[in-house]
Amino acid sequence: MVDGIIIAPQGAGRGNLRALEQARVPLVFVDRTVDGFDVPSVTADNAQGVELAVAHLAEQGHTRIGYIGGPPSVSTGRARLSAFLEAIARHHLDDDPVLITAGDFRRASGGTAAAKLLAHHRPPTALLAADSLMAVGALTEVRQRGLRIGEDLALVAFDDIEWFGELDPPLTVVAHDARALGATAMRLLLDVIDGGTAESVVLPMRLIPRRSSAARPHTAASHPSA
Repeated sequence: MVDGIIIAPQGAGRGNLRALEQARVPLVFVDRTVDGFDVPSVTADNAQGVELAVAHLAEQGHTRIGYIGGPPSVSTGRARLSAFLEAIARHHLDDDPVLITAGDFRRASGGTAAAKLLAHHRPPTALLAADSLMAVGALTEVRQRGLRIGEDLALVAFDDIEWFGELDPPLTVVAHDARALGATAMRLLLDVIDGGTAESVVLPMRLIPRRSSAARPHTAASHPSA
């Protein structure tokens, strides 16, 4: 047996997760939450992250932003989509439903979603990918179509990877402090193990602007076909 578990949950929390709760194993959720579980969590401020990304693209003049979201079965997928819809309305941007797609937080789904968005007769001039792997898939698809990120099309991703800053062009991201996420989760778990009542924590996100989001809408007006 272990003294406690830190979990990045997915789905509705059935099966083993419910069994752990019923066995009163000290638990802490990290990065995600599950409805119906009274478990302390540490998550990034998804609403803040989406707002930073959308505001940044709106300042560049983009009104048609294509969104590559995560699966609705995951709390981050739901939270980021909700925040995106609110940010689009707040900045008075195009709320065309065809601009919203969903992937599965994996690379291939990002490429598939980007292909769908760019095939539209009025394609977006900017893309926002709800995680790093889907952003890589989108980047690959864009390049295969002969488009230039940062010139023909803007791209912003959730989560930073060390080599994102080394890409050509470097990738603009909204990021959280992964070390702080893990350290906070550990602190919460130790509190629970010691019999305390740990309070959930939401950590801030920040925008790291790079050249991938430098494209202006007029440069992306016409996309060559794949």
